[in-house]
Amino acid sequence: MTRLPATFSDVGNYDMGHVWESMIHCDVVFPPEVDLTRLRQALDLCLMAQPVLRARFVDGAFTPHWSVEPASSETVVPWAALRHPSPKGSVDETDSVADFLQQRLDPFSSPQIHAASLTTAKGIRVILKVNHMVADGGGCKDLLRLWATLYSELERNPGFVPPENRASRGGMQVFRRFPLRTILASGRNHFRSLRREQSMGPVVELPASWDGAGAWKYVTHELGPDCMIGGQRLCQEADCTWNDLLVTAWARVLPRLAGSPATRQLRVTGTVDLRRHLPNRRAKAICNLSAFLSLELGPPVEEPFLATLKRVTDQTRALKAGPLGLDSLVGLSIPVGLMPHFLRRKLVRWLFPRMKREGKVAPGLTNIGAIPEDALGFGPHTPLKAAILSPPSVPPFFFAAASGYRQAITLTAATSPVSIPPSVVRRLFEGMEDEITCHTVNTPDPT
Repeated sequence: MTRLPATFSDVGNYDMGHVWESMIHCDVVFPPEVDLTRLRQALDLCLMAQPVLRARFVDGAFTPHWSVEPASSETVVPWAALRHPSPKGSVDETDSVADFLQQRLDPFSSPQIHAASLTTAKGIRVILKVNHMVADGGGCKDLLRLWATLYSELERNPGFVPPENRASRGGMQVFRRFPLRTILASGRNHFRSLRREQSMGPVVELPASWDGAGAWKYVTHELGPDCMIGGQRLCQEADCTWNDLLVTAWARVLPRLAGSPATRQLRVTGTVDLRRHLPNRRAKAICNLSAFLSLELGPPVEEPFLATLKRVTDQTRALKAGPLGLDSLVGLSIPVGLMPHFLRRKLVRWLFPRMKREGKVAPGLTNIGAIPEDALGFGPHTPLKAAILSPPSVPPFFFAAASGYRQAITLTAATSPVSIPPSVVRRLFEGMEDEITCHTVNTPDPT
């Protein structure tokens, strides 16, 4: 056994276990011709290439860490073969997948990734369950890229064994890209933003019960072709990004579903992938490298879509003019990261429920971004569809995610139906699609 340091983000996701379930799913559909045996072999080799994937978490009052199992041919990813849909309808594909999605990952057991496959007439659907403690959305993209590379290599060399990557997984690889004065200024900016947020009134949020009884349920919604075509045209004409469009649609639909008083503040909380500051936007190893980001839009107001879009793009452009995400990374990882783990865990588990009761925690929308098609280069077996799903929310918190592949964008969220009914989440996603579809720069605004 060898020890691998647990980064601030690794431990942070462990401590936030009362806010979200610490796991991310990668949902990939391959063509029927894909070699399933080679897929499994390539995924097993990922454990050898990335030691943290085959490690187990060791909690400690002062120095939590990963205990890494020695690499061997017996180190394999648990892989479940899901049931086929029954011709009589007694077993549904959705139910079979849902059972796997609802299974928790135990960070204290190795490995930190599980898999399941379902063969249908349309292709082979593979779902990877990844511990959020070892990878965020960007880390999952890196895992998919590694998986594809090893799959192709095994075709050329069936006995291939990848070298072990023990490169840094921490935020220091980002810090090194900036001078000290920029890091200090970012820390000051974070605390100013934090004081400003706490001085504001309660935020707009979806009505949610604290009761988390029952298993969580995933809601997925793929934006239709009309929305994608109209949205792409709108991005070009309004000089904005898809992230701007999604945030704008979210900010317009959420207050309608929330039914909050007009005095509530509209805040959109998400994350930013800090790999944007690294060469080729790639980290040295599979890791968590994200930071929190918030947009403040004031009280909800009745205004045209394009007016909301302009307010969103003005803020995002201002943020991108600086070191995007560095404020949060510095403001959290340095003062909080210096605390002993037992104090940090107590602080986090006391602070967030209190902030939620005071209405200071906004629903979150994370744009994981597009999965590059070259990252899924499985030779002639390039996936037909792919999406990275949002971590399940722990009631009464609520988080959603958007991820893209090829010309598709998928919205996902998972929460307890007792806390937030799936019908409410569907209305949120469908409303976002309608907002984008119904508005273009050259079309009169119906509101």
